[in-house]
Amino acid sequence: MEEKELEGPNSASEKRYFPESLDSSDGDEEGVLACEDLELNPFDGLPYSSRYYKLLKEREDLPIWKEKYSFMENLLQNQIVIVSGDAKCGKSSQWQPWARARMPLPLLSWACRIGPPEDPGSRLSQDIEKAYEMVCQEGSNLNPDLGELVVVPLYPEEKCALFKPNEETEKRCQVYQRRVVLTTSSGESLIWSNTVKFVIDVGVERRKVYNPRIRANSLITQPISQSQAEIRKQIVGSSSPGKLFRLYSEEFASKDMRPLKPAEMQEANLTSMVLFVKRIDIAGLGHCDFINRPAPESLMQALEDLDYLAALDNDGNLSEFGIIMSEFPLDPQLSKSILASCEFDCVEEMLTIAAMVTAPNCFSNLPRGAEEAALTCWKTFLHPEGDHFTLINIYKAYQDTALNSTSEHCVEKWCHDYFLNCCALRMADVIRAELLEIVKRIELPCAEPAFGSKENALNIKKALLSGYFMQIARDVDGSGNYLMLTHKQVAQLHPRSGYSITKKMPEWVLFHKFSIAENNYIRITSEISPELFMQLAPQYYFSNLPPSESKDILHQVMDHLSPMSTMKKEQNMCEKCPETAEQRCALQ
Repeated sequence: MEEKELEGPNSASEKRYFPESLDSSDGDEEGVLACEDLELNPFDGLPYSSRYYKLLKEREDLPIWKEKYSFMENLLQNQIVIVSGDAKCGKSSQWQPWARARMPLPLLSWACRIGPPEDPGSRLSQDIEKAYEMVCQEGSNLNPDLGELVVVPLYPEEKCALFKPNEETEKRCQVYQRRVVLTTSSGESLIWSNTVKFVIDVGVERRKVYNPRIRANSLITQPISQSQAEIRKQIVGSSSPGKLFRLYSEEFASKDMRPLKPAEMQEANLTSMVLFVKRIDIAGLGHCDFINRPAPESLMQALEDLDYLAALDNDGNLSEFGIIMSEFPLDPQLSKSILASCEFDCVEEMLTIAAMVTAPNCFSNLPRGAEEAALTCWKTFLHPEGDHFTLINIYKAYQDTALNSTSEHCVEKWCHDYFLNCCALRMADVIRAELLEIVKRIELPCAEPAFGSKENALNIKKALLSGYFMQIARDVDGSGNYLMLTHKQVAQLHPRSGYSITKKMPEWVLFHKFSIAENNYIRITSEISPELFMQLAPQYYFSNLPPSESKDILHQVMDHLSPMSTMKKEQNMCEKCPETAEQRCALQ
């Protein structure tokens, strides 16, 4: 971005008031400005609160604020604007509010949808929890004269849990407490404190890398980049001198650390990105000049998945169905399930599921010794049909509590009592409202909710299978070892799955997520029948499944289905896909 100072459009006449009386104290009448002297909130017509001015003052103290109008002008005059700055300068948090004033709304996974932060997964939380236990145990053996040791686990998936202590806590900690913040690379930007005196940099991180061959994420440990090491250095000493302990040698830093962190496009599932690129009419993916070019295998897998989801036509362009799918800022499989729910009269329920799986994990990170109490609470929400239905129960209970509570504190207490993440549930509520607006805007049919009936449960599973037929697993030995249909990876149900809690393992399940770590887990699972799978999975997808016992069972199921319905389905598939999948899924 060009370094030039541009005055705001109203900088000459613009004035702001920061009355000292608008703080937590009451103050007298003489110190309070008249309402006509204060800026008014355009949404309610009332003067802004003292908290607004306090937050505004903090924003204006950020280094990036000086470049606000320069950024906005460049945003209008250029197709691409790159913002670069040191840690905690405000570059990550400020550009979206500014852009809303200048950027057309539709343009604004679109700009806000690109590259959403991935959930780092439960394994990263376990790393933090182990370190938490170790530090707490060591702290109990230290001399009490050194002050109380307060350990703060900062989980990166809880983006709203910004670590920013208030002034009173800061002053008290300087005398009586020593605070230790534990986080991973994903949580570095959440640390916002001027009292950090020491930083311990281990030099490695656990990264989530997508494997297109098995359509799963793998958590791998590898060195951080040199730029990340510099960011960790900037955490300390921003306002006062401190010390940085790097637990690696200079040789490690120069030889094993890459200059920059790999681009997310090179390590992530590209299906959503390809759908977006197709939507904005950039068709030549095979010849596109990417800044960081993804692997051809990843592009092929993304095109193949979109093809299976009927989002592409025979020429590799977006189909009408794909255009509607691209309206939702979701994973294409989830978008497909929402569209299918219109046919199966379960839109309301599917929107809730979509919001709950998109928001952070609704289950709280448990303190040590709270596992049994938490499981007892969670059992009240369990649904016999599967985890997707359990999420609906949790959301409905949260919504009922919010409607019947007199204050936000009551809702937070309810979440705390049931070991649920209140922040995640709030986010799910916001996401669901946005999805409902999209459904209304594009005029999709929306039936009345009928959650609880057997017919409704079957319809929800049909809608889920319409989008997630590629994520089916079978218990091959009756002991909870689930083999993926698409490859030979074996996984177990996540410990927080309802089936794990009740010790009832269904033979066939649909799962929302699968990641490879020390324990291969499939997360958010619901039981399905092979008959239902054969009715809803595209025939050309089924024909491409690798040989296995599970595929043989599905062949037997297909033979037992009505010959007429089988012939009709095969005819439809032939009309839709006259060529093989390998021929169609070429880089366009």
